[in-house]
Amino acid sequence: MQISRSLSEVEQQDLDGWLIAKDIQLNHRTLRKLSDVVNMALLFKNNLNGKLVDMRNYTSHGNSELKIHNWETFNLKVLRRTGLILRRPALVQLATGNLDAIKSLLHHLMCIQRDSLQLGSRSQSTPLKRQLVCNKAEEVVKLEGAEEKPTPQQSQMERQTQTETEMTESQTQTDIEPEAAAAVAVVKANEKKMADDIQKVLHLEDVIQKKD
Repeated sequence: MQISRSLSEVEQQDLDGWLIAKDIQLNHRTLRKLSDVVNMALLFKNNLNGKLVDMRNYTSHGNSELKIHNWETFNLKVLRRTGLILRRPALVQLATGNLDAIKSLLHHLMCIQRDSLQLGSRSQSTPLKRQLVCNKAEEVVKLEGAEEKPTPQQSQMERQTQTETEMTESQTQTDIEPEAAAAVAVVKANEKKMADDIQKVLHLEDVIQKKD
């Protein structure tokens, strides 16, 4: 992986704000200090899960090859577990205090801390399978495809609406029942009247037949 890339304008602004909060100034002196992996390892240890970095694995060296060897150890034991694996050319750049390389690694650290990842625990002892994402726009895109859960206020409004609907239906049914009962009573009265009329007709027929 190439680490000496130049940061975008947005990434640089984010990093500048983070460095100010950490009281870090990237000048010639601090670049020389951060080229020693011991100082970078301390920065990772202080900003992430302390168990991620074992400082006993690193010793300060002035020799270039020994400094690179220290970075190789840091690459395998720490960076690999944060989803970042660097090749030797990138490690050489870090060991020589390359500005773009140091900035890129600090930006990576900033993203890890911002995402509040708990690294170095037993449950995450294996390498992360994805590159850490610091761009919040991508997270917004992912959230847009997720099912939106109703807020407590929305749930309360839905329950209130449902209750009002049930009450309206119950009232409507209550209003309809007397009208239906009255209609049934009218039908029964008409049926009784028709039955009485039929009986009268039959009685008249019997009287007529007897006279004949």
